[in-house]
Amino acid sequence: MNSTFEQKNTRPSMAEMKAMQQTALSRNIDKAGNLQKAVTLTEENWTGLTGAVELTGQSVLKLQETVGHLLTGEQMDTMLKAQVQTLMEQHRLAVETMQTAVRDLNESSVVHWNRIVEFTEDSLRETKQAQETALKEFGKQVGRASERYSSELSEVTDMLKCSARRVQWQMYLPTVVLVLWELVRHLFLLG
Repeated sequence: MNSTFEQKNTRPSMAEMKAMQQTALSRNIDKAGNLQKAVTLTEENWTGLTGAVELTGQSVLKLQETVGHLLTGEQMDTMLKAQVQTLMEQHRLAVETMQTAVRDLNESSVVHWNRIVEFTEDSLRETKQAQETALKEFGKQVGRASERYSSELSEVTDMLKCSARRVQWQMYLPTVVLVLWELVRHLFLLG
């Protein structure tokens, strides 16, 4: 069997393998049926032997069927190349999707950044206007307060001057009265 297989140097078909197996099996069964004088074979031994040979033959046939279903090297190569192509395409699509997502995020970030800049500039402008308005109002209030303070200061200064004159007269009045009294008394004494 092996020599025939090696001579052909090709793989036999499944049918040829099955036929060869059947031939070998029937030959072995014929040999098993050829009893020798020196061997005692009972029916139980014979049944066991033929059963074992038959099971072995069936196992070999099943293995040959399984081998027939296995992939050849070329088929495995083709299948792996197809899987690599599929994976490469999926990778390319994933990279494109990520690049699109990054591009969208960049555009969104630029839009948000521009809005933040606009809001900041508007807020600074409004704050500056509010400060200018507050400074003008403060300046007006300071001017009014200064004006009122100046007028109140003038009034107080006038009141102080008046009070000072009054106090001055109040201080000199007893001296004037005393001088007049002394003058009147001196005139009465002389006269």
